[in-house]
Amino acid sequence: MQPSDVRGGELNLLMVSGDASIAEGRKGPFYYTLEGFSRWWLRVDVVVPRPASVANVRLFGNVFLHPSPVTKALQWCHIFECGRALHAERRYALMTSHDYGWHYNGVGTWLLHRATGTPYVSEIHHVTGHPRAANFKEWLQGRATRFYVRTVRRQVAGFRVTNATELPALLGRLGVPPDKIHVLHALYVDHEVFRPRQLPKKYDVMFCGRADSNKGGDILLRAVAQLAKSRPSLSVLMRTAGHEEGKWRRLAHRLGIASRLTWRTWVESPEDLASLYCMSRVLTCTSLSEGGPRVTVEAMACSVPVISTRVGIMPELIEHGKSGLLVDWTPRSVAAAIEHILDDHAAAAVIGAAGREGVGRFERAALIDACASTYHRLANMSAEHSATV
Repeated sequence: MQPSDVRGGELNLLMVSGDASIAEGRKGPFYYTLEGFSRWWLRVDVVVPRPASVANVRLFGNVFLHPSPVTKALQWCHIFECGRALHAERRYALMTSHDYGWHYNGVGTWLLHRATGTPYVSEIHHVTGHPRAANFKEWLQGRATRFYVRTVRRQVAGFRVTNATELPALLGRLGVPPDKIHVLHALYVDHEVFRPRQLPKKYDVMFCGRADSNKGGDILLRAVAQLAKSRPSLSVLMRTAGHEEGKWRRLAHRLGIASRLTWRTWVESPEDLASLYCMSRVLTCTSLSEGGPRVTVEAMACSVPVISTRVGIMPELIEHGKSGLLVDWTPRSVAAAIEHILDDHAAAAVIGAAGREGVGRFERAALIDACASTYHRLANMSAEHSATV
């Protein structure tokens, strides 16, 4: 099925998103998803959280944004009321809900489904606190996800997950039948940007990601402290920003490694980020839970060796010792893996090349089309089922 085949079907899509950046005028991954979806659907309406400022309410001619005027805690009310108003204007073939955290999006979309009968897909990119929780709040949010899935599993048209191992296994344990689980990867990469570059290696180790509790920044810093005892020139790039950054900086001072770290809170463009990957000998991911993570796939596309905990898509992508290194959640394990990469340049080159080959399938247009095609199929199946009831 191609976009030209379905636009004439005049199918409308209603999306409930957790990403407000598109309304603020920023072009992240969701922006490009909507660009692709605009060719598959007659009209796409997107309900988004309250943005810091509104720069966009219409994109690509047929994508309409509906920013929330309320706080996150009341977002489910906005989803329900805005969704009902939109349904009064037109018929939707399908709704999608990006479900995470306390599931404000899921609650609002579930109520809207009950009021309108429009089928919907629950998109679960990751489960907070799974496989490990960093604190009690994350543990509670993990419980909230389990309760939500068990509540809606019979009513949703399907669950969209973004990895083929971790999330399908969890949903299966929660009673979701296999035919309702759809593995649709979201980690598309622009291979024209994220590619090997011949740049001098300025950093031994790179961390890239938000400074959040689930990222395991303290694990990496303690691993660096172990390595620093025998590596006086060890250098680490921390490309991060967030509410945990101050805590991590204080920990680095206590561990005596502050002088080894270079902190970057902003990168001007994807090209600049790709250059930072290529200037690093290894990228580390020490997360306790993840949806992707995207940064590891980008680094692998640049032929940079990746060390990661077993989160998100990483066990699916990394064959330990061949296309990357998988570690547990201890500083000792992370330090040993970093040391292996830094000490064996030949092995690092082989791992980097194998990693790049492994992520070659994450091409943006193909993945977006696969997702859109699946959603059309689910919409048509739901319509046929309704016609026979």
